[in-house]
Amino acid sequence: MNLVSHVIIRRLHGVDELEDARHVCDSVWPSVAGGTEITQNLITAMEHAGGYMSAAYLQEAPHKPVGAVVSFLGRHKEADGEWHTHLHSHMTAVLESVRDKSIGTLLKRDQRLWAIDNGIETITWTFDPLVRRNARLNLIKLGADVSEYLVNFYGAMQDQLNHGDDSDRLMAAWRVTSERANAAAAGTLKPLTEIPHGALVVELPEDIVALRQADMAAAKRWRLQVREQLTSALAEGYELVGLDVNDSYVFEKRD
Repeated sequence: MNLVSHVIIRRLHGVDELEDARHVCDSVWPSVAGGTEITQNLITAMEHAGGYMSAAYLQEAPHKPVGAVVSFLGRHKEADGEWHTHLHSHMTAVLESVRDKSIGTLLKRDQRLWAIDNGIETITWTFDPLVRRNARLNLIKLGADVSEYLVNFYGAMQDQLNHGDDSDRLMAAWRVTSERANAAAAGTLKPLTEIPHGALVVELPEDIVALRQADMAAAKRWRLQVREQLTSALAEGYELVGLDVNDSYVFEKRD
């Protein structure tokens, strides 16, 4: 079965519908202490203030969410010195039972359409630089750029996936009508099969989530190694241009 053709993306409004997004986020990032990733009053306020919220459902179970996006409006200063409104996509979650079946891509593409319809040119979000599947989604399937490396951005996190590790993140900036975004939507943005002369290549662990559970010391060594490589590359004027066929980051020097 082509699962993608059996997925419904629904935009959420109001307390009752937003509970579907909360349920998915709490299922994907269960709290060590048994709490919630996002409270009902906060997600309601974010949506009411203009944020985009959505959930994914399978056609055979249209009332059971299997994925969700939680995002809110923000603003940033461009090179022209002017402030611009953007959408910050705080959480994109897909249940483990249907993961790696393009449901996250469908959710993000609907978010892109919403942004275009509402005159928002940029969507931002953070992602763990060590998680391969997230890097592949963000850089190849969506065509986002990376603007900065954020060391231990969220501080100590209390969900079971991230507990005990530093919360380093890359900041993604998705220019929703850019050439890269359009190429990704058309399926023509691909991993690099040839590495340009002078490029830097940064390898990633096979599965950092599994490694944290099996050997936290090894996971932390990967964290520090990739942190040093990425922060140095960005400080020296290199730009993250994509992934190679092994899901390694590829950096090229800016002109």
